[in-house]
Amino acid sequence: MRLIFKSTIFLMAIYTTSCNTSEVGLENANDRFSSEEIVELNKIVSSFDSILVKKYGCTSLTPAYLVFSDSTFSSLDHSLLLEFDLIYSIYDEIYEYQVAEKIWWKDPHDKDRINYSSNKPYMDYLFEQGLKNSFIHEYWENVNSVSDIGPSMVLFFSKNANKLNFNNRNHRLIFAIHYFTIYNR
Repeated sequence: MRLIFKSTIFLMAIYTTSCNTSEVGLENANDRFSSEEIVELNKIVSSFDSILVKKYGCTSLTPAYLVFSDSTFSSLDHSLLLEFDLIYSIYDEIYEYQVAEKIWWKDPHDKDRINYSSNKPYMDYLFEQGLKNSFIHEYWENVNSVSDIGPSMVLFFSKNANKLNFNNRNHRLIFAIHYFTIYNR
């Protein structure tokens, strides 16, 4: 009887931890971002969440993010990708956020083009997230070495996005900022 009871408790513990879908909130180690900027970063994630769920008709975030990533990787005609105008209209709002200066810089010769800024707090945030996830670490290494997202990194990111945990708001933020950056080139 005790063996059955212990087995039942063990199985319940495994089930509870494996089905944990609670969201991990944004981390702000070393107070890189102000409380207002954290609100803005959360708005970026929420905007991207809404776009993907609506576009792909998913009821949860993980399939929406994975369908988008897969379509980015495999679609030659980009018919499954998000409409540029939708991303661009949200970008206009996002670039007005105070936190945008901690992520990107604008090309002085092309005001519509944005690039990652290697000496900004977002790169430090990306590095810190990479300490917990090897995919993010490899992404950070590549982006940090060239201060940009090269073509091979676009494919690398799309192909390996399944290594992200979409219940983790930090991972979704990195995903959203990656694609906002690419779409605004």
